[in-house]
Amino acid sequence: MRLLAGAQLSPNDVQAMREGYDLRQVVAACLKHCGPDPPTLEDQVLRARLAAVAAEWQAMEQVSSQLDQARHCAQVARAAHLLLDAALVELALSQQP
Repeated sequence: MRLLAGAQLSPNDVQAMREGYDLRQVVAACLKHCGPDPPTLEDQVLRARLAAVAAEWQAMEQVSSQLDQARHCAQVARAAHLLLDAALVELALSQQP
């Protein structure tokens, strides 16, 4: 939040307030000409931390997705192995006299 002080109001702004103009209108007009406050070191550190957390979260989601794919492949391989075992048992039983 920006602290407004007399230094940010022009002499014309001060005179307008003395003449009874609405303070909100005078201050709003002054703020239109002011740029945003530069980010503080605290803001920069917070943004950097948030960016690191977001990157870590994205990496964890990718790893989680890869693990899900690996689990699915393992389940398919296990099912194929069981089907092959069943086919071999059936073949062995059909070969018996």
